[in-house]
Amino acid sequence: MYENHGGTVVGVAGQGFAVLAADTRLSKGFSILSRNVTRIHQLTESVYLGISGCQADADALKNLLDLSIAEYTLTQGSPPSVSAVARLLSTMLYQRRQMPYYTFCLVAGLDADGDGSVFSFDAIGSFEKVSVACVGGSQILVLPLLDDFNTTSDEASEAFFQRWERPGVSPTRQRPKRTVNASLEMALSRVRNAMEAASERDIRLGDSLETLVLQRSQPPASRGERRKDSRGRRRSRDEPIAARRSLPPPMAGATSATPAPALKFLVHRTFSPLATH
Repeated sequence: MYENHGGTVVGVAGQGFAVLAADTRLSKGFSILSRNVTRIHQLTESVYLGISGCQADADALKNLLDLSIAEYTLTQGSPPSVSAVARLLSTMLYQRRQMPYYTFCLVAGLDADGDGSVFSFDAIGSFEKVSVACVGGSQILVLPLLDDFNTTSDEASEAFFQRWERPGVSPTRQRPKRTVNASLEMALSRVRNAMEAASERDIRLGDSLETLVLQRSQPPASRGERRKDSRGRRRSRDEPIAARRSLPPPMAGATSATPAPALKFLVHRTFSPLATH
């Protein structure tokens, strides 16, 4: 039986940072089951999941994501990017469309350039990359307060994604980044003000505000090669196991790439009080 346990999650993507914020109240109707529930879950070093809805389905989905990402990391030798995690989550949700996970998710992280990325999902896997997102029980109250992030300077970027409204936009043009035109301090202030205002008007939101800030700590570096499969080399049964598991020698004329140092990230997680009625 499905049960909505409330919860509201907000995500903001900026230039050089990403913000996830969620309340910590777990409710059922007019009853408060817990005042200290975290709705922000770490998937990789630079990708986090914000999830609300049915708590049992949320826990099951988080466990399934952790297993899939761990398998991907062991196979490929590096964790998936934020866009790869978004596609993975979309596939998982769509596979359960006949009896879906009663959850509403945000995936936030930093891309290869160190800029923020936020993806918003519905219960059956439809998702969109956005600059500001809000999911959960108080979405109708919080999201209008966050529309202030979208200014007239964003119209040119939005025209790319809505070409039917602006004819003449080249389909081969580089996609603009979906980030807000605001500093980190301004983004945190607006998110907190919106959540505080909603907590005074909705009993499903309250107790504490958990805020996670993800920032890059150094300029992005070029990436090295990933693990590759063998290129058509048949191995004999009599060949030693160690030789079978080793990677094939590089092709003639190929140069071996030395992996560049990975992009470093700074993560800050804080809690602040909200309404406790």
